[in-house]
Amino acid sequence: MLLDQSRQPYQRPLSLLALVRKAGAEPVLAKVTRIRYEGCELRCDLPLTAGEAVDIEIARMGSIRASAIKVQGDRVEVRFLKQPRT
Repeated sequence: MLLDQSRQPYQRPLSLLALVRKAGAEPVLAKVTRIRYEGCELRCDLPLTAGEAVDIEIARMGSIRASAIKVQGDRVEVRFLKQPRT
């Protein structure tokens, strides 16, 4: 996980719809199952590998760039990338 067990905040089931895009591919519908300040976990049918960058657009929340850090089947953990301030 993104944080070790002793540092994880209280969690409850989460199911947010999102679109996930990677370079050269069509956007794919995903379900965000966990979200934290530094990243999130989602389920999607987009084939990803660790280290691959994606854009995630969460319904009614906005979009953010992220990097896949762990991939297990359709479950992907990503770390949000810092965006330059404009």
